[in-house]
Amino acid sequence: MADPEALFGFPEEWQSFRERNDKFTERFPRLLETMRRVFDRSVESGEPIDRFVILYGRMCMEEFYEILLMCGNGYGIGAQKILRGLWEKAVTLEHLVNHPDQLSDFFDYHHVSDYKLFSSVRDIIGSDALPLAIIEQNAADYESVKGRFTITDCKKCGTTRVNHTWNKLDIVSMSKHTRMLGKLVNEAYYIPMRHTHSTASSFVMRLEESDPGGLGFNPDPQRKAADSTLRTAQLIILEILDIQQKFYSLADLQPMIEECEQDWIEIYRRKPPESGN
Repeated sequence: MADPEALFGFPEEWQSFRERNDKFTERFPRLLETMRRVFDRSVESGEPIDRFVILYGRMCMEEFYEILLMCGNGYGIGAQKILRGLWEKAVTLEHLVNHPDQLSDFFDYHHVSDYKLFSSVRDIIGSDALPLAIIEQNAADYESVKGRFTITDCKKCGTTRVNHTWNKLDIVSMSKHTRMLGKLVNEAYYIPMRHTHSTASSFVMRLEESDPGGLGFNPDPQRKAADSTLRTAQLIILEILDIQQKFYSLADLQPMIEECEQDWIEIYRRKPPESGN
C-alpha cells in the first residue's frame, strides 16, 4: 500500500522560495489563469501552422512548470538545464510564426534524426534485431528528405554533409531575428550550456573547500541560480503568451497578458538578474 504521507521535494526549500519570491507567489495566480485561458482552447483550423502554434506553446507552458518545480526545491542548476530547452523552443516558435513556409522542414527533419538513431541501434544490437520493413522505410524516408538538409562542408573541396539541424540558421543566429529572445542568449543559452554538457565549469562550480587545502562537493541548494532562472523563464513564457495573442488575435486576453507583463516588471524591479549558485 502506498504511503499517504510520501512527498517528494524539500518543504524547507518551498518555504525559503516563498519568502525570497513573495511577490512572485502573490501574483502567480494571475499568470496561471492567463496561461490557462490562452492554451485551454480549441483551434478550429485545418492549417498546420495554426495548430502548431498553440500546441507548441502549450508544451512550453509545461516546461515552465518544470522549471518552477525545480526552482521551488532549490535545484537552480537543474532548472537552468530546462531553461535552455524552453528558450530554444520559444525561438523556434517565433521563427516559424514569421516563416510558416518552413514548418514542413521542421517536421520532416525528424526523418534525419530517426535515421541517425536507427543507425546507432544497428551498430549496437545489429541489423537482424530490427524488422527489415522498418529498416527499409527508415532509409527511404531519410533519402526522401536529406537533399533539403544538405549543406556545403568544405567550399574548397566541394564536399557536402547533412546539416545537424533543420534550419540553415543555428539557434543563436535565429534568436537574433526575434523580437527580444536574442537578448536572453547569455542567461538562457550559454550559462545553462555549462551544465547541460560535460564541462569543467559544471564540475568546478559544484566544489567547495572542505579541510584545509581539500575539496568536496557542495550539496547546498542553488538558490541564486533558482531565482535568476525563474526570472528569465517567466520572461520567456510572457513572450510566448504575447506570440499567441498576436498570432490568434486574442484581443480579449491582451489586457490579462499586459497585466502579467507589468507584474514581471514590479516583481523584479528590486532584483537584478544573478547567476551562479
